[in-house]
Amino acid sequence: MKSTELKEEGVRLMAGLLAPAGWQRTGRQPVFAKDTAPGIQGRLNFNCVLRNKPACVHVTPYAEIVHQEVESVRQAITGKRYYTINTQIQSLMGDVDAHWRWIFSEDKEIEPVASRIVADALSYGEPFIRRFETLGEITRGLESLAKGERSIMRQSVAICYCLQGRQEEAVAALSGEIEAARADPHEIAHERLRKYADIFSLPISV
Repeated sequence: MKSTELKEEGVRLMAGLLAPAGWQRTGRQPVFAKDTAPGIQGRLNFNCVLRNKPACVHVTPYAEIVHQEVESVRQAITGKRYYTINTQIQSLMGDVDAHWRWIFSEDKEIEPVASRIVADALSYGEPFIRRFETLGEITRGLESLAKGERSIMRQSVAICYCLQGRQEEAVAALSGEIEAARADPHEIAHERLRKYADIFSLPISV
């Protein structure tokens, strides 16, 4: 069996296991979603890496929150929509070896692996997703998670602050983009910062 076939069969089995809990596949990617609060969608994203010789599929499950207004603003600023906040299921489990549980391979049965992946996603991902049912809860989550080089969630927290009228905190969250724009007149951050200023009247100068 090819790795593409392993993935297709694994995702098909996961879809059948997730459906009774209300999770429906969105598009052709292994992403399953359901509405969790007004204007907020939870997602279980099963990122798949395909390998051959031997054929196998390494699955990395994520729990994600999509706040529709945040993503509409992101699209207006960057031209793209993403997740608003996310984390790996493995991180929620606190198990450094958990990823070995989530490999489809040609030398073992697919169904037990699909069952383990779904069980772990529901056991750890759903409680994480249920923590974020308001913009305020999402903002507080981002304040602890949007660190380092994860630009998507840094954008998310800046947009959340903007939507709540917290301009000083929004400018602070955008400090990296502001510094990049000041250092390079051709930096793409110039255009993004202009849009933040236009949409939210942020007091940004570069």
